[in-house]
Parts: sequence; C-alpha cells; structure tokens
Amino acid sequence: MKEAYKHHFILKNRSIESLTYQHILRHSPEIVNRAAIQTVLPLILELNFGRFSNSKDSLGFPDLLVEQSGQDLLLNCSCNASISCMCEHETIVLYALLEKPNLRIFFDKKLREDRIKVEAKKFGFENEPNLEQYFQLVFENNGLEIKPIATELIALDTIKIDRLKTELLPKNAFRTLESEEFEYPISMVISKNKFSDGFSLDLIQHGISLEGKIKNPIQVLDPLDLGLQTNQLAELKYYAAISRFQKSYNDNSSLEALIALKTIEANPLGLGVYLQKSENLTSAELQKISLKLLPVQISLEVNFKEPFYELSGTILIEGIHYDFGVLQLKYSIFIYLKNTFYIIEGPEYLKLLQYFITGNPKVLIHPSQYEVFKKEFLEGLESKISINYTYLHKASETFAEEWKIENKIEKILYLSDQKNFISITLVVKYGQIEVPVFSRKQVYDLDPNGN
Repeated sequence: MKEAYKHHFILKNRSIESLTYQHILRHSPEIVNRAAIQTVLPLILELNFGRFSNSKDSLGFPDLLVEQSGQDLLLNCSCNASISCMCEHETIVLYALLEKPNLRIFFDKKLREDRIKVEAKKFGFENEPNLEQYFQLVFENNGLEIKPIATELIALDTIKIDRLKTELLPKNAFRTLESEEFEYPISMVISKNKFSDGFSLDLIQHGISLEGKIKNPIQVLDPLDLGLQTNQLAELKYYAAISRFQKSYNDNSSLEALIALKTIEANPLGLGVYLQKSENLTSAELQKISLKLLPVQISLEVNFKEPFYELSGTILIEGIHYDFGVLQLKYSIFIYLKNTFYIIEGPEYLKLLQYFITGNPKVLIHPSQYEVFKKEFLEGLESKISINYTYLHKASETFAEEWKIENKIEKILYLSDQKNFISITLVVKYGQIEVPVFSRKQVYDLDPNGN
C-alpha cells in the first residue's frame, strides 16, 4: 500500500509527544493555511498510526500516512512534491495532531493514559495499572469515545445502582384465574402491533382444510361484539382481555396487562393460538403455537474469574434450566422457546428478565465495586431468587455444629398492620441473621480464619 505514497519524510528521534511548532517550521517549506488544519479528516486511526485526508478539499488533498515507528515519526504522502523537506499536506496534518486532542491521543501515550484513567474510574479501575488492556479508543462520527474492551463490563455509580434497584428489584405479586374449556370455531392470533414495539391480539374466523389447518379466507372478529353474545363470566373476561391488547397505547408490561394475559391463557373457549409472522394476515403466515404460564424460578450465579466478578443466570422452564443467553424475549414480555410463548407469571421479575435476556446475559463487575453492587442490588434479590455465590465455601460439619452451639437459632413470628388485613411473616433467626421462612436467601458467615 505504501508504494502509492510518493513523498516520504522521517522525523528522527521525534514523537508527537515531543513535537513542537518549532520542529515543524524547521522542516516545513512554507506557512500553511490554518483553515485546512481544522478540517483534517482521519480515515483510519489506530494506536501510533493514522491515515488522513481533508473534508473540505477531498479531491485535491491527497491521502497521507502518519506512523510512530520506534523512536522515529514516519510521514508518507501521495502527492507529487519533490522537495526534500515536509510537503504542505504533511505539515497540515502534523499541526492537526498537535492541536486536536481527539487525534493526538492516538499518538500521545501520556494524554491517552490520562483520558482513559478518567473513564476507567467509572468502572472502578482507578488504581489498576496498564489500563489499555481493558479500554480502547474508538473514533466515530468525528468524535472520540473510550470504551471497555469487554462489552459485558458495566459502570456502577449512584445513579446506575438506583436505576437497577428501581427497575429490576421485584416489587409485586401476581394473581391466578381458574381455567375451563369450551369449544368454539374461532382462533386467536398474536401479531406485532403496527404502531409500537408491542403486540396485538385478534380473534379470527376461518375455514379448515382436510388436514385440519387454517385456510383462507380469514375474517377478523370484534371481541366486544362476541362478549355481548354470552352470559358466561369467564368468556366475558376472555373477550375483554383480548380487546385490551388491540389498543396501541396500553402498557403491555403492567400488572393489569399480565392479569389479562393470564385470563387469555386460561382460554375458556379452547381456541387455537397462532403467531402471525408478517404483516399479511393469511393462512400461509400463521404458525400454530402454545401459550403457557411460566412460574418464575430464576437462579443467579456469581463467580470470581480473575480479575472480575461475573454474574450470570438461568431460568427453569418445564424442568430444564436455560441460560439467559439462549433465550428470546418476544415483544418484551413473552419468553419464546420451542414454539411456545411463555407468560411470566410474576410481573415483578419481568424487568429483571428483560435486562438479562435482551443484552446482558453476563455482567462483569470490578472487585472495587462488587461489595456495593452485592449490598445494594444482589441482597435485594436474595429473598425472591436463588443466588449461588460460587466463591463462598460450604461450612464443614464441625464448624456448622460449633456455630449452632455458639449462635442461638430462634423461630419468630411477625405481625404487621396492612390496613384491612394482618400480615404474618415467619422468620428463623440464626444468631444475628434473620431469614424469612419462604426466602431463598443463603446464610453465610466468617470462619475463625476470616474466610
């Protein structure tokens, strides 16, 4: 490639860090146009290497390479200048590298380390040596970004912790509805909502082929009209629930939406359920699926893999544990697996599953931020979700027996006033640690060696 660059110049024992305006003037034939310096355009930028042009004069400004090779600064320009000093284009680019920090940073190690250290502090790396093994420079859209090389790495500050606690910690419970069966010659269709990223539900009436499959023509029915033709409460609720998901402005992840979905899953009419694969409502675009409730059984695991703590997890579906990374979340609310739409039975877990399944199946935490993350976030999940801290060792039988002798185990019953009700909480107290009976929280303590 360098054969195309006819003009070559080497600044011996010189780098961008040590380069000054005097050095440039000493090897430059003339005073350059200052306006051209401001419009220098990087085509390729890597550490100690760059290919440049000019955004205002792309046809007349030749391609130019700048490379730091050992102690020398190499300049290669594709112009036809025959002079023995730097050409005008090399001079312009060197001025730009001196004056534009977002370009200079690729050649100036001290500047690079200072800028990366500021960004690394957000991730807990302020005391780590050699930060360039964890962070990279990315020059896009005429701007510079400093990003972690490991895309799973997240920065934790007060705002981030509060957001995780607010959006992902479970808050509410869910209700159930008894189901019953009844035959009716219509089917239900799930499709993408035309006006949002959510979904819509429709009831259709259709023909049946000899093989028992849907055939055209297909007629869409109004669930409210059908509701007026029945006196059965379960059917009325079913039609009302269908109607709810025909409005684009409804929040399909709300508690009310999930109650409606449970009503639909109960399917009192025994209707077939189909997924509409495109915008065209034809028999060829309908795929038979199942719709099922999924009791939430999430398991998280925390491993310490040098130099990070790694958080990953699984969810139990029909007796099998599936990693978050292999699951697909359909319309931000259904888990889609093996031709089945699973309705998350606990809406308090929906945000948590959306976070892990749609882009964060594995999360890395720097050790300097882990204790805050564990206290503020993980411990808030322990009462509802099983969390396995693999770096903790199971107590030996001897230590466990000694611990029971030294720490009294008590059974406690708490009563609290909940307006029209009395709330009863059963708790087992292990020494100073209280754990609700129905909690999934593990009990852990330090041994005499501090482990």
